Amino acid sequence: MILRLILGDQLNENISSLRDVNKLTDNILICEVKSEATYVKHHKKKIAFLFSAMRHFSKFLEESNFKLKYVKYDDVNNSGSLFGEVKKAIDINNYKKIIVTKPNEFRLYSEILEWENKLNIHVEIRDDNVSYVQLMSLLMGKRSQTVTDGIFLSRNAKEIFRFNGR
Repeated sequence: MILRLILGDQLNENISSLRDVNKLTDNILICEVKSEATYVKHHKKKIAFLFSAMRHFSKFLEESNFKLKYVKYDDVNNSGSLFGEVKKAIDINNYKKIIVTKPNEFRLYSEILEWENKLNIHVEIRDDNVSYVQLMSLLMGKRSQTVTDGIFLSRNAKEIFRFNGR
């Protein structure tokens, strides 16, 4: 059994972490957590939009017969962090590994790199094949290869949308 974590900016059925998913045995985990919603100041509407997208994607996965655990922000037992939610899932189930698509933020990527030692379970971090950052790179005629490039591009996303009239 495998735990597959999908992050809030990875809401795509073709994401690398779902590439070889077994709908009968693998579990998908998607979490609305305080640590990700508040690590920098965001407009409330942006957070609401993101959570709405996450919930709609989760509904799509459930309707497509994936095994899914969705943690809402206001769930009583929400630990408030991705690590806390992953740890709870591992404590409840007998997973042999975690699969996650490489985050676009270096802060989160660094955190996930530590999970294997902290949780005593293999963590497979797959390359990001369909990210928002890659899409923006294509629109700009650039090719983003690293997490650092992705952070820079994400910071400039407002200018990209303004330039495109959106």
